[in-house]
Amino acid sequence: MNYFDLFEIPIQFAVDPAALKKKYLLLSRKFHPDFFTNEEEEAKQAALEKSSLLNKAWQVFQDPLLTLQYALIQLGVILENDNPKLPAPFLQEMMELNEMLLTEEPAEIEGCKKQIIQIENNLFIEVKDIIEKRDVKQISTIELEKIRDYYFKRKYVDRILKRIQQISH
Repeated sequence: MNYFDLFEIPIQFAVDPAALKKKYLLLSRKFHPDFFTNEEEEAKQAALEKSSLLNKAWQVFQDPLLTLQYALIQLGVILENDNPKLPAPFLQEMMELNEMLLTEEPAEIEGCKKQIIQIENNLFIEVKDIIEKRDVKQISTIELEKIRDYYFKRKYVDRILKRIQQISH
């Protein structure tokens, strides 16, 4: 059972946090192992497995990038350990930003942070309408490729943002 099936929602790139929270609370009560203490061992084990799966799903759905990755995997667009082929100009830009961080000078780091946030925003603008579609069956192959490319670029951008946070603290 995949996470979307568990939450009884269609595969999607962005989940509704409010609806998801309601469903999580309902399911966590339904499958909580404490409610199965008087049941047979098989029922206890099944509840424990569902509860564990529910918690893993919840963690994935709390992170938009992990949700996107999970949906792309479920759709067969990417594999779990895919190595992307990103465009050379994008990689060049990322390399230049990484080099800015090597100086560890506050002004350079702040400039890098502003640039990377702008890049992140621009990347999202290109796919926002696709990501927000609730029915992935309406998404074309070309749009799926755009989402795939966005995901891999976004992973790269997030690594730089995390590096900035580490340097800044």
